[in-house]
Amino acid sequence: MKLLPFLSFVPPLSILYITDPQSFSIMYPGRTSYLFFLWLALIEMIIFWEKIQAEVKPRKPLFISLGMLPTIYLLVYIAVLRCSGLEELLLISIYPNSPLARQMYLALSLEYIAFAALFAFIVLLTYGKKSMLGFQTPAFFLGAIGLIFLVDWAYPGGKFTPFQALVKPTATLAASVLKIMGYEIKTFKEIVHPTYGPTLYMSVYDPLSGAVAGFGIAWPCAGIESIILYTLTISVFLQTFPASKLRKIAYFTAGLVITYSINILRIVTIFLIALKKGDVWTFHNYYGWLYSVSWIVCYPMIITGVQRLLDKTKTRSTMTENSKVF
Repeated sequence: MKLLPFLSFVPPLSILYITDPQSFSIMYPGRTSYLFFLWLALIEMIIFWEKIQAEVKPRKPLFISLGMLPTIYLLVYIAVLRCSGLEELLLISIYPNSPLARQMYLALSLEYIAFAALFAFIVLLTYGKKSMLGFQTPAFFLGAIGLIFLVDWAYPGGKFTPFQALVKPTATLAASVLKIMGYEIKTFKEIVHPTYGPTLYMSVYDPLSGAVAGFGIAWPCAGIESIILYTLTISVFLQTFPASKLRKIAYFTAGLVITYSINILRIVTIFLIALKKGDVWTFHNYYGWLYSVSWIVCYPMIITGVQRLLDKTKTRSTMTENSKVF
C-alpha cells in the first residue's frame, strides 16, 4: 500500500504500451519518458522510505480507489475521445493549419500533464502534505515534458524565439568541437524556414571522405528542452534535499554544466552520424534525448550518494578530532 503512487501507474502505462507500442520506441515526441518517470518515483521512495514508514497509515478501501484513478482516466479518455474519433476532430479544430502528426504533440502533452497532476494528487492523499514536498520531483518531471511538447506544438521548430536564442551559442561550441576533430564548417547562418520559422543552418565537410552534412537546428534539436527539464526537475529535488545552500548551488551548477555539455555532444554526434551515412533520425528522435533524460533522472541518485559520502567523511573527521582532544 505504501508503494501506491508508484504501482498505480503500472496498469495505465501497460495499457498504453499494449495499444501503442511504437510510441515507447520514441523519446521525442513519445512515451519512453514514462519509464524514466517510474524510475524517478522509485528512487524518491527509496530515499524517503523511512519517512514513509513512519507517517503513512494505509486505509485499504481508500488506497484501492486512489490507485485506480490513472487507469480510470486513461480508459475513459480512450473510450470517449480516441475510439470515437472525437480526439482527432478536437485537435484539428484547435489548430486547423497544423498537420495531424503535429497535432499529436498536443494530445501527448496533455496526457503527460494529466498524469503529473494525478501522481501529485495520489502522493498528497497517500503520504500527506508534508511528505508531498519530497515527491515533487517525478510530478515536475512529467509536467515539464508535457509543457515542452505543448510549446513545440504551439510554436513548431524555431518559432519560439526565447528558446531559439539559446541555439546559436550551443551550435557554435559544437562547431568548435568538430573543427578540433578535423572537420570544416562550410555554412553557419540563421535562416527562416517556411514551416519551422527561424533556424540555424550549419553544414559540415569531411576533407577525408568528401562527405557533406547540413541541418537546420531548432531549439528541440539543440537540446534546449533538456536544460529546461533539468532546471525544473533538479531545482525541485534540491528544495527538500538535506544539504547546505552552498552545496545545493554546487550540485545544481555542476549538473547544469554536464547537461549543457551533453547538448553539445548531441549536435556533434548528429553530424558525425550523417557524415558516416548512418541512421541520423533514429538518433535524433530517440538516442539524443536518451542521453539527456538518462542523465537527468540519474543525477538525484548521484547527488544523494555524494552527499552521504561527504557526511560520512565529515563525521569521521569530527570523531578523529574529538578523540585527539580527549
